Amino acid sequence: MEMGSRTQKDELLERSFTDLHHAKIRVLIVFILFSISCVQQPEAAYCVKVFDGDTFELENGEVVRLIGIDAPDGQKGNTRCRI
Repeated sequence: MEMGSRTQKDELLERSFTDLHHAKIRVLIVFILFSISCVQQPEAAYCVKVFDGDTFELENGEVVRLIGIDAPDGQKGNTRCRI
């Protein structure tokens, strides 16, 4: 057997690794495309009511609270918030 010659087993092994590599690439592409399609685009909405400095209600009835905003809580009635 010569040093430079390849056996049928070597060729089969190389082809298996190539096929596995291509399969991994296909799975990665499908995952990326699926991830991109799942991203929801933001929608415009109007604020109809403000409860305090970090909580408000949208026109569709959804109440939104801003995370990381340390605003004083409102008081009942027409009294002002204390800072």
